[in-house]
Amino acid sequence: MPNTPPLKIPPTVAVHLVRASRCFAVIPRSAAVPTLVLHGTEDPMFPPVHAEATAAAVPGARLVMIEGMGHTLPRSLDDRLAAEILRHTARAQV
Repeated sequence: MPNTPPLKIPPTVAVHLVRASRCFAVIPRSAAVPTLVLHGTEDPMFPPVHAEATAAAVPGARLVMIEGMGHTLPRSLDDRLAAEILRHTARAQV
């Protein structure tokens, strides 16, 4: 889909879509939940502004933009993605 233009969905709508999805738990703004938002700079479905809105919707969330990544998780980025997830989970307090 390299020639497919990004969808023009306002960030606020994207946040509502995420919140409405059965794949994601709805987290109250008062919750202190360590959250990592990984997002590709070349995502044709949700441009980076959507990731920024998602991270802003969860207090203390950390946003990591993956240069060149689109909407899928290519195997070539497994090491980078794993490193970010490990860095994030290492901060967890049990």
